[in-house]
Amino acid sequence: MRPAVVLVATIAVAAAAGTAVSIAQRPPPASAHRTSPSPNVVQTPPANQPAVAFGFSVAADLATQHLVLFGGVGNFDATWLWDGAAWAQAHPSASPPGRYGGSAAFDPQIGEVLLFGGTLETGQNATDTWAWDGRTWQKLDAGSDGSPGGEGSDMAWDPSSSEMVLVTRPAGGRGGGETWVWSGAHWVHDVAGTVGTSDAGILIAFDPLSKALMAEGCCLAPSDRAGGTQPSTWRWNGSAWIPLVTAVHPLDGSSMEEDPSLRRLVLCGCNLAGGQSPEMWIWNGRDWVMGPYPPPPVAPEAEVIDPADSQFLILGSAISGVDALRQTIQVWTLRGTHWLRLGVGLATG
Repeated sequence: MRPAVVLVATIAVAAAAGTAVSIAQRPPPASAHRTSPSPNVVQTPPANQPAVAFGFSVAADLATQHLVLFGGVGNFDATWLWDGAAWAQAHPSASPPGRYGGSAAFDPQIGEVLLFGGTLETGQNATDTWAWDGRTWQKLDAGSDGSPGGEGSDMAWDPSSSEMVLVTRPAGGRGGGETWVWSGAHWVHDVAGTVGTSDAGILIAFDPLSKALMAEGCCLAPSDRAGGTQPSTWRWNGSAWIPLVTAVHPLDGSSMEEDPSLRRLVLCGCNLAGGQSPEMWIWNGRDWVMGPYPPPPVAPEAEVIDPADSQFLILGSAISGVDALRQTIQVWTLRGTHWLRLGVGLATG
């Protein structure tokens, strides 16, 4: 699972100075709604938990029953593992170059987590592919297949075809997103897999109802919304994306994943544009409807199923918006009608 984030300020400035950085996926909320730490308070994230400004990649490692979190602004080349109760930093013998905005998913054929792309800490687009085997990272491909790197990609395993599917932003930033299939050694371009139009990113995930991958456009520019352009929903038939006619489209999305307790696909419209509250939608097989969730206690950047106990989790930070501040990544799950924060006792929200 990969939250698509697009910076418009250089990462060197953001990392060194901690200044606010504008991202297309998460537009800045209205100033009246922004929350920032007091300038008189020095906030030091706990050493035993990942602290990221934004742009981390996370996936469930079904082989080791851990969540694997890599990268993000402020956490560029660090790997963290969640065991269902607490985080622990891994110290692999090899790691991908530091980055943010990459996409990640578990490949059951090789029993490893794949990581693709993103933007390097130095600012260049990354086109490489790495695999996590539970102990260390191994580089699988340098990107010679021509797949465009950088941010805005998303990756998901398709059980119906037993293939890893990757959607990237179009080369040059124009036209629809491109679809790629992992061959085991490199990415193969599906020429019929164009999806989306003016979206800054595409979210994809497996839908338990249709037994197929679904895609949803996200991160439209304000001018697109004003002009009447709306995100769209598609279903993957194994070679092409089929547009679906729906009455409702969430305006934005930061992540998409199945909730095992509902057996429904859940989309988090959690970009907080203009100070709006996060919204969680479910796909009922025909349309998007509001999900039976209380307001999220954090600004969720990722949804994921915990492989240790199959709980539906949201991961995010307490401070929303575009503050380039390293913040502790909080893990929450739903207990009845309340969110329960994990890893810190029984605090609820």
